[in-house]
Amino acid sequence: MSATYDLVPYHAKYRERILELQTLLWHSDLAINNAYFRWKYEENPYSEEPVMALAITGERVAGVLGMYGTAWTFGTPASPLAAMCIGDLSIAEDHRRAGLFSPIVQLAFEEMRARAAMYTWTLSASPITFLLCRSMGWRSIPLELLESSSRGLQSYYRSLRGLLAGMRVVASRTPRPESMAALVE
Repeated sequence: MSATYDLVPYHAKYRERILELQTLLWHSDLAINNAYFRWKYEENPYSEEPVMALAITGERVAGVLGMYGTAWTFGTPASPLAAMCIGDLSIAEDHRRAGLFSPIVQLAFEEMRARAAMYTWTLSASPITFLLCRSMGWRSIPLELLESSSRGLQSYYRSLRGLLAGMRVVASRTPRPESMAALVE
């Protein structure tokens, strides 16, 4: 496929088309995707507005990469750290292998720089996304390094163990937008 793309930041006029594209990643039900999007991007207490990088061809959203605000506490004494987290990368199946990944990520970084984001990371990269990020210069921080170098983080892990004792915690390699959507309904 030989298409031309406009790389643009998020605008509300693309919202419905983003929800449709995200059926590849999130859920086939647009109502669930709508609630998930609202929770993660529009009502996020750590971002003032949705931050996304889009690849547009014609009237279609061919690719999207989201950036959502997060807050972490590190160190002793504990101090907060705001960071943008990159996730929710989707590229329409008929636009894959068109070289969209790098320009979308570059636009994402421009958007974060414009917002003075000091740190960014991804917590959900697929194996291919991980490799592509590494090829663009991203670095990994081994969890063992964090655990051994930060007493604050070790303390946080210990407090989580106590807090979560007796609770069922489910880890998943796939998004569960219906669970997140239920939080805002």
